[in-house]
Amino acid sequence: MNRSNLFKLIQKKKSFLCVGLDSDFNKIPKHLLSSEDPVFEFNKQIIDATL
Repeated sequence: MNRSNLFKLIQKKKSFLCVGLDSDFNKIPKHLLSSEDPVFEFNKQIIDATL
């Protein structure tokens, strides 16, 4: 993605939200620990919640 595309998305969504994903494995909810990739699933759920 280039700067122009990013700017267009910011205007379209009227938001420039940035989410930092630095997961601490010890803080991942227990119900996600049984998934194939708990860190991926945890981060995916965070991203999905911000859309």
